[in-house]
Amino acid sequence: MNSSNLSKTTEIKTKEIKTRLFICLVLVACLTTCLTSCGQEDRPDKSVKKKEKKPARLISQDSADKFLFDNPKRTLKEAKKLYLKPSPKRDKWQDYRRATKKAYFADDYNSAILLATETIQLNPNCAEAYTLRAKARYDSLEGDDKTLLADLEKAIELGTTSDDTYNLISRMYDKIGKPEKAVAALAKGISLTEDPKHLYRVRAGLYCSMGQNEKAVEDYNHLLKVNPRYSRIYAHRGQLYEGMGKNEEALEDYRKAALYDNGKAAVRVTPIALNLRIDLLKKMGRHKEAIRDLNELLKANPYEDELLRKRGDSYAALKKYKEALNDFNKAIEYEPDYARTAYESRSKIYKILGKDELAAKDMQTAKRIKTTPAEKPIY
Repeated sequence: MNSSNLSKTTEIKTKEIKTRLFICLVLVACLTTCLTSCGQEDRPDKSVKKKEKKPARLISQDSADKFLFDNPKRTLKEAKKLYLKPSPKRDKWQDYRRATKKAYFADDYNSAILLATETIQLNPNCAEAYTLRAKARYDSLEGDDKTLLADLEKAIELGTTSDDTYNLISRMYDKIGKPEKAVAALAKGISLTEDPKHLYRVRAGLYCSMGQNEKAVEDYNHLLKVNPRYSRIYAHRGQLYEGMGKNEEALEDYRKAALYDNGKAAVRVTPIALNLRIDLLKKMGRHKEAIRDLNELLKANPYEDELLRKRGDSYAALKKYKEALNDFNKAIEYEPDYARTAYESRSKIYKILGKDELAAKDMQTAKRIKTTPAEKPIY
């Protein structure tokens, strides 16, 4: 992966996260105001008029940035006061290592860096301290690539078995344009760590970016051999197969990804896998199968305009224009502000049916609607 592209991607993602979190803070402030005033009208009048409460003030973007993203710059003394809990049963460097972990998991990266440095001074052979310092520098965007790599390489030299170390160093090598070194680091991590499944996933993704698809398939195969119900890996391998032109294998992997989704992950695999399968079926001209899968998704999401539009497209391809119009109508009704594609698709149906005036009207409406964004607003 090109380092400049990665930097741009990181910058874009950071801006996106800032915007979303700022919106969340604004909503919390609004909710606070609503809760404060809620029910006041139903209360009996009092003889003494109470002073009106001022509404919660919305914070500025700069304040949100400072609150959410400014890493506190503590001194070592302050960091020790916050996180260091000495124990006579442990060596001093062990106390500092524990304090480093507390600071890191509290997202206090500056303190974690200071405490990790103190740990290393007390015990230069503590591999975990080097890894924690590198992770803190990486997450806080402090320190250059050379400094980060030096810490991670030292941890590996000391024999670390932490998959975090090998994962992060592979990302750093890839960032600076050394994917072969990244693969080598992951291979070493796989041979040493107790549970290397995450490293297999990372290496498979790296192989994909290097164009070594067969090697990526081998890593996915290994993961599925260990866990034949690994839903997310079926989805990943399915996408890889699709990119390789192995459509039947991809369809089967998407099916299994949806089948084995246990619903415990934060992001459900089933809708993602079925959408991938549907798009591939449509691309292959197998619209009846696509409609069958869409019907399943729409049972759980009857108001999802994107699914309705996709099913409408498949009905149209099968010349079932009545059903297609019904789906396009619903898609427009449920999300009129994001219905540009639905209007365009409905216009084509009207044109086929000889309803030129309606077709022209839909096309005019479609032109006034902006292209649907990658993500619809969540507020």
